[in-house]
Parts: sequence; structure tokens; C-alpha cells
Amino acid sequence: MNRILKILRNLKNNNHKKRPENLDTSDSEDPPKKPQKSKKIEDPNKKKLKEFEKIKLLGRGSVGHVFLVRLKGTDQLYAMKVLEKDEMIKKKIR
Repeated sequence: MNRILKILRNLKNNNHKKRPENLDTSDSEDPPKKPQKSKKIEDPNKKKLKEFEKIKLLGRGSVGHVFLVRLKGTDQLYAMKVLEKDEMIKKKIR
């Protein structure tokens, strides 16, 4: 009851912006929680760079290279384009 009277007095005196020092906050609501970052779900079919073996350079472009690569453990061959980000930024390529 005393706590309610203190709150009412503070509101009446326009001190409601300040929190009373000796007010027990155990009954008050928890502060709002920050939204959690969503976890990135990886595609199980997506291959990583370390899963490929470079065989030879096929060509060079203005912002990168193209390599002939083999998927490790298989005979599958692919062309892999490796772009240099800083060159793309310099040339403003999107």
C-alpha cells in the first residue's frame, strides 16, 4: 500500500519521469529484449572452395580469373570464376 501511495505522489508532483529510488521493481515487467539474429541455414548442396582442386588457369579477365577445377573425390570438372572484389569496386561493376 505504501508503494502505491509513493507512486501516486510522484505522479501528482510530475516526477513520473524519474524512477523512485526505493521502489521494489520485482513486480515490474522485464525490459524489452533485443531481437535475436536469425541463424543462417546453409544449403547442403552448396559446395565450398576447399572441396575443389585447381587444375589449370583457363583465362583472365579485367576483374578476375577463370580456373578449370575438379570436385575432390569425383571426376566432375567445372569452370570456376574467381573475382577480385577490390577491382570490381574500383571499376564500379555490379
